[in-house]
Amino acid sequence: MDLNNNGIAYGDTTLVRPTGTHKATIVWLHDIGENGHYSAHFVEQLQLGNIKWICPTAPTRPVSSLGGAETTAWCDVTQVFDDMEDDLPSLNTTSGYVVGGMGNMGLNAVLGINGWLPSW
Repeated sequence: MDLNNNGIAYGDTTLVRPTGTHKATIVWLHDIGENGHYSAHFVEQLQLGNIKWICPTAPTRPVSSLGGAETTAWCDVTQVFDDMEDDLPSLNTTSGYVVGGMGNMGLNAVLGINGWLPSW
């Protein structure tokens, strides 16, 4: 288990290896309250045989918008509004973990689905 800069432990990482010729690698960051194993099950159903999927699990942490309840989350979600306070230290730590902690993957693109763009 890896620790972020705040000493919070990340969960297990699940890999889904390509069934065909490996042409791309995607790091899938799950939604709040989910985990890498669930993500791996989901991406397997996509049947994209040339893709290797890396599905890490976020740390379990208190989430402000959930009244401080602890769940898996990449960042502390303080509220869900346009002017919400962003947890940039955790976001930076997560991106460092994904890009640097998993080795040099030659990252070419980042795609966000069902998320928000902090500090826009």
